Amino acid sequence: MSLPLKWLSGIMLLCLLVAAAQAVAVFRADIHYTNANTELSFWGRGDYSPNFDSQQQLEQHIQQALALRPAHPDYLVLHAKGHDWFAFWAQDANTSIAHSQQAAEQQWQALMGRPAHQQSWAAMVDYKVRLKEYDAQWRMARDTQKALDSIRE
Repeated sequence: MSLPLKWLSGIMLLCLLVAAAQAVAVFRADIHYTNANTELSFWGRGDYSPNFDSQQQLEQHIQQALALRPAHPDYLVLHAKGHDWFAFWAQDANTSIAHSQQAAEQQWQALMGRPAHQQSWAAMVDYKVRLKEYDAQWRMARDTQKALDSIRE
């Protein structure tokens, strides 16, 4: 085997290893997302109410997924939904408002990565209305949601 062929083989092997490592990271992030999404899907159904451990596990899974893929819109939307539920179950108004603000911030970040997702714009409008924040983000979310709705009709 000639020297250039050995170098090419080495570079190809290195690329393969990097791709495999990336695939493992994506897989791990998706597992955390799936665990969190499954848990969150039960919240508010029937008389199910998550205990403190379930809430902590949800947050850990979302944080671990975001650590591996910080700008993934699905992970950010799930984080927003989690904060929305934390706001609902908060024991005091200040904690509820803080979680609602976090929900809106996470939702906004998700929208920047997926600007044509109508349901995400609708959720942003809802978060802003609950916060009574009728600002530029709310107007943009409302107008974009209306525009996307008209396209689907």
